[in-house]
Amino acid sequence: MNNTAPNYDPLNDETPPGQQWPGSTAAPVVNVGQFMGKVYGWMGFGLAVTGCVAGVAASMPGWVDLVKSVRGVLIGVIVVQWIMSAVFARSFRKVSFGTAAAMFLSHAFVLGLITSSAFIAYTTTSVATVFYITAGMFAAMAAIGTFTKRDLSPMGQVLSMIFSGLLITCVVNWFLGSSGLGWGIAFVSVFLFSGLIAYHTQRSRTWAKEGDDRYALMAAFELTIDFVNLFFALLRLLGRRR
Repeated sequence: MNNTAPNYDPLNDETPPGQQWPGSTAAPVVNVGQFMGKVYGWMGFGLAVTGCVAGVAASMPGWVDLVKSVRGVLIGVIVVQWIMSAVFARSFRKVSFGTAAAMFLSHAFVLGLITSSAFIAYTTTSVATVFYITAGMFAAMAAIGTFTKRDLSPMGQVLSMIFSGLLITCVVNWFLGSSGLGWGIAFVSVFLFSGLIAYHTQRSRTWAKEGDDRYALMAAFELTIDFVNLFFALLRLLGRRR
């Protein structure tokens, strides 16, 4: 009798299809690599939608004039985005995959309207440069979330509390209009969202066992928000205004 166990890849945390480890009564482990492929695929698609909407909106004189002349317009869109985020997070497990995907893409569209402000306020070169820097930092932090053996859940809880405090600070600064506080928010945001990228990446990998593509959408949703917020924070610190 051959008692040799099948080859096991600890990085992908997977078993060959239809097999279980000796003595195990649990269902076969889901292919984590395949699940994360779906996560990054949806994230990339969502960012593409966001980028296209941002570029088109920034090229429309009517939208540009509205954003520049009525400050409340952009704030209103941001509030809508926050509401959409809360609704999606609470309901993605209760709706069909098609509905969840529609909600995800609708959020990407609204995020594009917000991101258009970057094209309006900063030079194209700055936007492009900071985007590549953001992509590099995202890749590095996602790699940490993938390969670290340390449980990042405690760090994630602390970062979530800091995020809540940062939101309140942002709201206050909308009324104060303090340049110094804005720089401080941007500086903290770089570290905050860098850490959240690592944490959300690690947590996303644990969702693979759910065997539900709606969790891939939720993971892509969280990572997209992390990416865009990191982009805006870096743009504030490194970007060149028009």
